[in-house]
Amino acid sequence: MGYDEIDHDIDKDMGWTQGRRKPSPRRGPDYWQALLRTARASSPLWRGLRNLSRSLGKVFLFPIISPLGYTKHFDINGDMMIVKRSFLWRLADAVLTRVLLAPVILAIFLIAVVYASTHPRNVRALGTPDAYGTYFSRVNLVTVDNQRLTAWYIPALTADEVAFDPEGTLAQKWPSVVLCHGLGATHDQYLPLAQEMHKAGFAVLMIDMRGQGESDVAAVTFGLRERLDVLAGVKFLRETSSIDPGKVCVVGHNIGGMAALQAATLDSSITAIVADGLWPRFEERARDIFSRPTADTWGVGGSRLPTAWMAPLYTLTFEIAVRDRLSQLDPGAIVRNLHRQPVLFIARTGPEYAPVRDIMNLASTAGSQHDVFVDNPGSPDATNARIRDFLLKTTKWKGPKAHGIEQIQKLLENQVK
Repeated sequence: MGYDEIDHDIDKDMGWTQGRRKPSPRRGPDYWQALLRTARASSPLWRGLRNLSRSLGKVFLFPIISPLGYTKHFDINGDMMIVKRSFLWRLADAVLTRVLLAPVILAIFLIAVVYASTHPRNVRALGTPDAYGTYFSRVNLVTVDNQRLTAWYIPALTADEVAFDPEGTLAQKWPSVVLCHGLGATHDQYLPLAQEMHKAGFAVLMIDMRGQGESDVAAVTFGLRERLDVLAGVKFLRETSSIDPGKVCVVGHNIGGMAALQAATLDSSITAIVADGLWPRFEERARDIFSRPTADTWGVGGSRLPTAWMAPLYTLTFEIAVRDRLSQLDPGAIVRNLHRQPVLFIARTGPEYAPVRDIMNLASTAGSQHDVFVDNPGSPDATNARIRDFLLKTTKWKGPKAHGIEQIQKLLENQVK
């Protein structure tokens, strides 16, 4: 029973209702509305929701930095007064401000993405050739654009072998190979291959490309400027007295493979190239990255955002940042310019690599001798053996003139006994 009914019953019992109409309710709609407004204003939840809605409204419906939403007036005393314009004026100003700011915000975002993608986390090798019992030395290289690189140099012979037959070994000219690991990898990736080539009688130079490993900090350009790193490694080997300048090969993984192919187009005296695990074309890779679900790209959520349209803008921003054309990263155009150097393409499976079918189609356009080997992740030794056999065949290396390495080792063992 409500208060009004109770009041009416009391009046009836007291005899106050005789000859009078039933009194009107003491609490009308206005009272209850005022009570509801008071309850809402004093509720922490309602106050929080109200403040949140007002904040969102200010962000999305009103100007951020534009002064057009306000006007200045001076009173009779000369004091300046700032007066807020009408809601429609501020709404139009908000739309105009965001239209003008959108390109600026997008440009800042793309610059940040390009910087993050060209300056990956620095990773250094955990192992060295010492783990295989192989002698090596750290050397420094300088590219034509004054970029300092660090590298590991493994000579074809050890000091003991040179001491055993100094005349024969020092007069011998040895083949050599430049090994370039891929983006985000280290020398550990090619240590087994380096050991394999060393056993075959090759001198090995393992380069830390610019911006990676122990080399100086620089932007990673996915093969555009890394070709200068490869040429610096080739130059170092040719200037080494014990190296045959006509038998210098290059092996590179993903961006290292692209750099090796580009270096071969600039230096036709490079004997052979092994392009290991090439990426798709840069434009296709950028489009794939911006088309992935947000969980794969940004690490949040799992839905697909409509960001594929940003891939061409990212490509343009990258070209402006590195001041070079990405058309030079077209593997098809590069391979067609190779007319004399044999190329071995190592096709790898995985989303980060170009499909095997694309690698085979790419190899078919090569103007020089070429071959394709499909890597089996379960048998890396088979891949290393295939690379070794390919380089032995292309360099026509049949062992040293004085003594074979295995013969020298046997002689050393016999001498110790």
